[in-house]
Amino acid sequence: MIIFVIIELQKFNFLNTHVLEKIIKFWSIIFLIVTLDIIFELIFGFNSIGFVSEYPGRIASFFGDELIVGSFYHFFGLIFIGYLLNKKYPQHLILIIGILIILISFMIGERANFLRMFISIFLILFLLLKINFFKKLISILVIMIIIIFTISVNDNLKIRYYSQLKSIYTLNGIEKYFKKSQYGAHQNTAFQIFKNHKLFGVGMKNFRDESKKEIYENTEYKKNDIRQATHPHQIHLELLSETGLIGYLSFFILILFSIYFSLKNYIKNRDPIQLSTIIFLFTSLFPLLPSGSIFSTYYGGIFWFNYALMLSFNRKFKS
Repeated sequence: MIIFVIIELQKFNFLNTHVLEKIIKFWSIIFLIVTLDIIFELIFGFNSIGFVSEYPGRIASFFGDELIVGSFYHFFGLIFIGYLLNKKYPQHLILIIGILIILISFMIGERANFLRMFISIFLILFLLLKINFFKKLISILVIMIIIIFTISVNDNLKIRYYSQLKSIYTLNGIEKYFKKSQYGAHQNTAFQIFKNHKLFGVGMKNFRDESKKEIYENTEYKKNDIRQATHPHQIHLELLSETGLIGYLSFFILILFSIYFSLKNYIKNRDPIQLSTIIFLFTSLFPLLPSGSIFSTYYGGIFWFNYALMLSFNRKFKS
């Protein structure tokens, strides 16, 4: 299915340049609608059609009880910035919009996706905007000041971004944090599964069945009793536990070659949207950060669609 999407999107981009441009414009409009809805929810505590997040400090928007708007915002935010750069909007306006996107991503309350968004927008703006370097640094400083101030006055965000993470900043903090969290229980189980099935793993989408077995109990992890899940919430450990070293190395050889040829094409043709897809792919694969499943879930769908879109530009501009 993934291969079919890649091939068809390559054909579509190659043969229907103007149609793809209209689609990206439509995506940009959707992104702006979701942005307004997020702001609405931040002000009123519910979104424009009445959805309410069950978790303080998290925004639901149109996704209801599926708290996935952060990954949506990461992908479409980068596409939107790429679209503005393609259309030659004023550089200072794009800088301001980039700052606002980062701040809204922060307010959504999805920590991992906020970090990915921050790094992604930072890379795009610093690489593509022809604005004084000092102004770019001032912009980063402004973002940090606003974030620190917001955390200090908003109790829910203080819990999300400080109280729940403060153990990380102590001696052996990362290890302590993971041993107390459900993510830690998932990821420890995935690593144990990998150690028992090093070459080929337990098979795609089989973590959900393997993780409940008694041999993976580890009382060092506080949430050990809820270690079972559909996936281990970390791409690298998902690949290692379900496909083993063979699958893991095959995946990253594919990804690295794809990024190499896409960067080569970008350097030749300078399409900001392709750079946005490259950066999205790069930040989606950060180690340690929690993530959705790459083989299923909404997160995986966005990941592979972005991958197909990135490759489609290579075919589009091939000489």
